[in-house]
Amino acid sequence: MASEILSDAATMDGVADSPAERTGLSESLGSAATVAGGSDSALGRIDQYELLSELGGGGFGTVYLAKDAVSGINVAVKGLPPFVKNNREEMENIRANFALVSRLHHPNIAAALVLHPAKDVEYRSRDVREKLRVSPGDTLMVMEYAPGVTLSQWRRQFPGRKVPFETAFGIIRQVAAAMDYAHERKILHRDIKPANVMIETKPDGGIAARVLDFGLAAEIRSSMGRFSQEIHDTSGTRPYMAPEQWLGEKQSEATDQYALAAMACELLAGDVPFAGVFETGDTALMRDTVAKRAYKAPAELPAGVRHALEIALAKKPEERFANCMQFAEALRGGGRRRSAPGIAKSVAFVAFAAALAAGGYFGWRKYGEGEKGREPGPGRSALTNQTQLVIANSPPEQPQPAVNFTDVESIEPQNVESIDKSQIRDVPPEQPQTADTASAPAAEEDLTRLDELSKDIFWKKRSVEQRKGELEKYRKDPDGLSGKIDEADRLCRKISEAAAASTVSETEKIYAGLRDDADAFDRTLAWLSDNKALRDETRKLAGELAALDGDLDRFKAKDLAYKPYAKGMASRGKGKSAFSRGDFADAKKNYVEAKKSLVQAVAESRKVLVAKSLADAKKHLQNKHWEDCIGKCDEVLGIDPSNAEAKEMKAQAQSHVVPSANIAILVEGEPLSGVPVKIGGQTWNVPVVWTDRNITAGKTYGGVEVSFERGGKRYVGNLEKFTVGWKGRKDFNVALKEYKGPKKGDRKTITLPGGATMELIYVAPGSFTMGSPSF
Repeated sequence: MASEILSDAATMDGVADSPAERTGLSESLGSAATVAGGSDSALGRIDQYELLSELGGGGFGTVYLAKDAVSGINVAVKGLPPFVKNNREEMENIRANFALVSRLHHPNIAAALVLHPAKDVEYRSRDVREKLRVSPGDTLMVMEYAPGVTLSQWRRQFPGRKVPFETAFGIIRQVAAAMDYAHERKILHRDIKPANVMIETKPDGGIAARVLDFGLAAEIRSSMGRFSQEIHDTSGTRPYMAPEQWLGEKQSEATDQYALAAMACELLAGDVPFAGVFETGDTALMRDTVAKRAYKAPAELPAGVRHALEIALAKKPEERFANCMQFAEALRGGGRRRSAPGIAKSVAFVAFAAALAAGGYFGWRKYGEGEKGREPGPGRSALTNQTQLVIANSPPEQPQPAVNFTDVESIEPQNVESIDKSQIRDVPPEQPQTADTASAPAAEEDLTRLDELSKDIFWKKRSVEQRKGELEKYRKDPDGLSGKIDEADRLCRKISEAAAASTVSETEKIYAGLRDDADAFDRTLAWLSDNKALRDETRKLAGELAALDGDLDRFKAKDLAYKPYAKGMASRGKGKSAFSRGDFADAKKNYVEAKKSLVQAVAESRKVLVAKSLADAKKHLQNKHWEDCIGKCDEVLGIDPSNAEAKEMKAQAQSHVVPSANIAILVEGEPLSGVPVKIGGQTWNVPVVWTDRNITAGKTYGGVEVSFERGGKRYVGNLEKFTVGWKGRKDFNVALKEYKGPKKGDRKTITLPGGATMELIYVAPGSFTMGSPSF
């Protein structure tokens, strides 16, 4: 039994990256750099999975790149730690967790594919066998292969390991999108950190981030905590754990947000919050610091960035942002915020924009040399130092007292703030009327028409803006609706950019197009309203099909029931294609057909497997291979719990089976293997297996001390009492803790009443002869 690796794989330059790495606490299921492709010769095979190359070592084992010979795709595979796979209750926890996270399908999440029960296992080298630790009957974890390197390694290319803001924000935003997607489905990650984010650089230079180990590493760490009092039942990695994780309180979406903010701080400032505290190794100090001390972001960061980080790292979950994307956008806003010189020069434009937002009506007109007798439309005018901004309660026909901004640069911002911006409009200053302007009735008619069209354009744009809010209820759940949402957004942008031209004919053409766009926007909203319910019904069917995947794989339906399987998968593919293009009626039809065929495939393959396992069980029973017979009967009962034939054969085999006890010894959560330990003063090599030569049915054993020495340290624990009342194998786990008491030869001086002293020497437990100098 190979020992577990408790820290991440070696770093690229041999230097620890963060307190998490410097203290060996950055465990994950796959936290080393990955490599694309595999070798020409496989390292081994587990059923249909050909092992190609080692991807890296994580806190709970080694991850390998494998090729699925059935689908032809590359996947990442790893085994489960012994303290999980050898415990039925913990395995149920892992299966339940895996069933949830396997439903996550997002471009920024490396999907968990399947928990595969290993049957035929072949290794080409002992090294691979000891690292992967998967034997027949064990469970193989199969995950989507995410190429690239971990974020913890990728950031080392930058001076001081500080990632440029825009690059860092791009990564944080992608991770935030993944988090919110999972949170909407009531799934938490609980262990966000750079070692669990894979970075892939695209050919065009873009960066893609994908989150690994969604909830799985956290679940295994919690499982490990239940085996050892030395390890708290926590789910995160210390530098990224929120106060509620340290205090053992309920975790929520805000817990993942805290970890994301800690990671953002690490990318931007070079280290996690409270970095020095985590280097001490003092657990109590870490807990008290995170739970009680307010975090102040480094002064080197912009004020807006510091503010966003401090909100996301708040002590109370309810004081953080509403979701991870809100934090990411606040971070970006803080990083882009800069002081704007020349505010006074642009104050007139600010007043104009504020009035437009409030619903005022504007007609821009410019008077200058060469333009006497004509006034251009709104889209062609400009504000000059001759412009008057008039406060009005009515359309342009009603003159009002004016405020003359003759020198825009001299205006202070507070002067504009005192004006009611909702009533500001711009009109030409009074000028002497010339012969040209007095005798141009056609031009006046054009100006009147331009004014009317300008009003129509303004109110049409405003009407669309008011209805734009209806998109938000669909934007929160865009699956299958994203195409129409994007179309609505495109129309909104186009409509908002519409502006009157300088001639009546051009402006009428613009307004006609604006009407068409607004009608198209209304039709898009109507489509979303009509199709959302059908989308939800169809997506539910897709989820039911996804739930069948485990049984299809487990019962090898593709091989054992190929016709209904192929028919069902073809219909499923058609349904998925129809769903993506928004044809939910067609998608539903195909999904219904797919479900019918795939359910039939599962039933047929189950029947074949039951028959094969029963036949194997009969052979084992005839050959008196009792344990093998029981195993095959259990396979049948796992598929068909009420199978009478399997129950009868299992009972016959069990009547011949003798009891055995398998005692696993764990030190700091690590199962020992191939080393001597003392159990009740007697030395045994672990793993310790007691058979009928050591134990007898009906008798009680245990209740003794178990000890182990390594590196000058002594670890002790207790094997609890147990009475042999079973047949076959039963597993026991003993967690050892470092012994902190006195050691053999330690001396202590005590003072007796009257002032006399006495020197005592600690004698270790055991037998010795009085007066002997050796003890």
